[in-house]
Amino acid sequence: MSLERSIETPPVESIFIVQMLLFETIKLSVLLENCPATLLKLIWPT
Repeated sequence: MSLERSIETPPVESIFIVQMLLFETIKLSVLLENCPATLLKLIWPT
């Protein structure tokens, strides 16, 4: 019976994951717009 429960995942979890992904994407786009030099330093430290 526990297998059936695990197969039917609650929609709240998927919504939470999508929100997290959206938040990360927005954060990255804001960083790219505001300070690309800082982002470059994070990706490619010299």
